[in-house]
Amino acid sequence: LTSDKVRMKEAFVKHGLPTAKWQVFVTGTEAIRTDFIYPVIVKPALEHCSVGLTGDAVVKNAIELAFFVKKQITLFAQPMVVEEFINGAEFQVTVLDTEHGVNVLPPAEILFDVGSPQTMLTYKSRWEEDTVEYKTSHVRVNPIAPSLSATIDRVARDAFTKLGFAD
Repeated sequence: LTSDKVRMKEAFVKHGLPTAKWQVFVTGTEAIRTDFIYPVIVKPALEHCSVGLTGDAVVKNAIELAFFVKKQITLFAQPMVVEEFINGAEFQVTVLDTEHGVNVLPPAEILFDVGSPQTMLTYKSRWEEDTVEYKTSHVRVNPIAPSLSATIDRVARDAFTKLGFAD
């Protein structure tokens, strides 16, 4: 389930969990939602760990989107999920199902050095150690505002339980 972005987005919508406005493209000829607020990000539907994410995956308008979606469908031979790009802090959250109940670990924030070429976690910034993107992005557990921490905890806990995850 977690490697299929379409099924995850559908499950989030079904269970009333927060998620960015989105659309799936199978052929690249589908009509584009007219209510998107740009920029949007294009992601391969069946990949994980930032596979397919580069700086040009964030597109600024419907014309760029139509071109890029077709290109990515051809390149990855799979559907593309497009969602509104949320610019801001990025967190990774681990949830554990223990004998004492669901435990949400402190969120790890993705931080980018000043002057970093990107402000989102791309494939290069995750995996290619010899790149500037990798060298200028870091994962840290930093103190965050209690209200933000409580929101992250609630959403992670809700997603974990409502989607039926375990362990």
